[in-house]
Amino acid sequence: MPRLRVFAALMGIVCVTNAVAQLQPGSAWPKFQGNLANTGLATGGGCNGVLKWSVPCQVAAWSSPVIAADGTLYVSTTQGLLQAVNSVDGSFKWSFPTGSNIVQTPYVAANWASPAIGSDGTVYVEGGGSIDKTALLYAVNPDGTQKWSYAGYADGGFYQPTGAPTVMSDGTILFSAQEFTNNVGSGTNQNYLFALNPNGTLKWAFGAGQDFVIACCPAIGPDGSIYIGTWDGIDNLTTGRTYSVNPGTGAMNWKFDTPGQLLSSPVVAPNGMIYVGEQGISYNLHFVTSKGVESGSFVMAGGMLNSPACDSSGNLYIPVAASYLFSLNPSNGTSAQLGIGVAPTCPALGLDGTIYAGLDDYGVGAYSPNGAAIWKLVLDAAGGGAGVNTDIAVGSNGTIYFGAIYGNLYAVGTQSNVVELLGLTVNPSTVPGGVSSTGTVTLSEIAPIGGTVVSLASGTTSVATTPMSVTVPSGKSSATFTITTKTVTAQKVVQISATLKGKSKEAPLTVVPPVIVDLNLDPPTVQGGSSSSGNVTLSGPAPSGGIVIKIASDNKAAIAPGPITIAAGKTMGSFVVKTIPVSVKTVANLKATSGSTSVAAPLTILSPALKTLTVSPSTIKGGAHATGTVTLTSPAPTGGTVITLASNQSAAKTPATVTVPAGKTSVTFQVVTKAVAAQTAAAITATLGATTDTAKLTITK
Repeated sequence: MPRLRVFAALMGIVCVTNAVAQLQPGSAWPKFQGNLANTGLATGGGCNGVLKWSVPCQVAAWSSPVIAADGTLYVSTTQGLLQAVNSVDGSFKWSFPTGSNIVQTPYVAANWASPAIGSDGTVYVEGGGSIDKTALLYAVNPDGTQKWSYAGYADGGFYQPTGAPTVMSDGTILFSAQEFTNNVGSGTNQNYLFALNPNGTLKWAFGAGQDFVIACCPAIGPDGSIYIGTWDGIDNLTTGRTYSVNPGTGAMNWKFDTPGQLLSSPVVAPNGMIYVGEQGISYNLHFVTSKGVESGSFVMAGGMLNSPACDSSGNLYIPVAASYLFSLNPSNGTSAQLGIGVAPTCPALGLDGTIYAGLDDYGVGAYSPNGAAIWKLVLDAAGGGAGVNTDIAVGSNGTIYFGAIYGNLYAVGTQSNVVELLGLTVNPSTVPGGVSSTGTVTLSEIAPIGGTVVSLASGTTSVATTPMSVTVPSGKSSATFTITTKTVTAQKVVQISATLKGKSKEAPLTVVPPVIVDLNLDPPTVQGGSSSSGNVTLSGPAPSGGIVIKIASDNKAAIAPGPITIAAGKTMGSFVVKTIPVSVKTVANLKATSGSTSVAAPLTILSPALKTLTVSPSTIKGGAHATGTVTLTSPAPTGGTVITLASNQSAAKTPATVTVPAGKTSVTFQVVTKAVAAQTAAAITATLGATTDTAKLTITK
């Protein structure tokens, strides 16, 4: 039978309150065992054993879940993934690769370690370390992106994480790792508790000594002192040691040795007493004061692989490897066996005093503090159950969350007989007539088997209509529906309503006339004298009778067509912009206007450029005349376009210039040749601006 051994002279402990830490405000369970003291005491309660949902993780979840303030569950998996799951319905959000941090080594407590959530929602999770050259610790943003990582092995050491992280009052992140001089399990092994600053830089590292593995989540005392348990994991698997560490410097305050291994995490009671439990050759739960002196001990029926839970009165609930759960009042030694067949995971305590624990027979159960069984839920082994193998996390509404051996994640809570309509939203809340909006109904909890039907209605059916109802599927807490609108000539506000069991919620939907959202010109650049096509786009279909759009140009080189009409039910209208020849590049701004809304688009009009120069015939006898022709890319503007001409041979003479008449694209000129004594090649050139073209003329004798 369990026995209590108390040192009476040391029982005068002053009752103090645990320090407030920089874990996430509003989070019901931000780290291993819910709080800095590792007590497993929740802020919610009332779970009555109703399965709310069960979902498979991508791979098996073996770490205890933690719960963010927004209801997101974070859990580490056996294949090195941090997964984010919606606590309402179990839907998957994202996963973040952490490396081989969940591998089956002797350091079970660490490699299946829970994440921790910081004050700003950052999730801290251990990585694989030197096993696969991933980081020892990752800081992950709430959206699943990496904030920073701490490698730890840059000095050439070989590191592996060994304990779950936590976050202190000043934002310091604590976690443990083991360094190997050669390889995992060989060489001289050093063990460290690392303290990182909020930006991921090293603050200090406390060395626990060779072979003393820190396979726990640190507990924080009322004065901020850090408590860690260790075990001699290499030499004999027997001895253990508890350290108290200064949070500011990382220096050791004191150490307390035990004959058995310390595989479970320390627990700090509300009065400041530290509890550490053994596994191995000795099965004692030691009571240690904040000065490092043993005050008493409790002899258990088996070893402790996991931590006890501690309620607000200081009573302990102790899991042992022999599948028993004991309650203990440390002040008077009263103990009781609460259950048989209880899985040796950490129990959790509801705010109402209920004790939650995993069961060996593939289930989870609840006990009252006096030992009476309240309820039991058997999991489906074929559906991913087969035994609770993570510690239990408790949400603010009393729902409990845990993982099972074959990979499922579970939510067990309270299913009331009345599912209420919690809210109704429409998005977007303002739409042009003829454009739909999406409505969302939200229930007070997940819908039961068969779903929940919510009635829908529109206050003005001539403007907006809804389906008669929408069904929230079983296991879900919300559902969406489509709101169809009609075209309007003036703004209308429609009240959309949802009703469940006589209680209604309303949300306004504003329906507005269409406005111009785009003016497009194709092509946006033209030669003077050519045309461009314009398209005007509305935000929604035109109402009955159509909508008139005024088209204007701020430059006479672009001729706007005047008003156009977009037909009823259409969202686009087209027009043609004509241009006139210009002497220089010109930009005209076209503007489409409807009511008080205007959209503009630029049209670039290019002046004519030299396209080609030809000479015909290309071979003549000296003394004869040839005809040259210059061609422009577009008609010449008013006043014509002057082309400069030249010849590189005196035997071939051209005019100095030639003018392409207004509205024309080409002009001819004469090349006069002279008699030559031998065949001569002449190059005739035409130049307009920066463009020159050349034609060859051969003169024979």
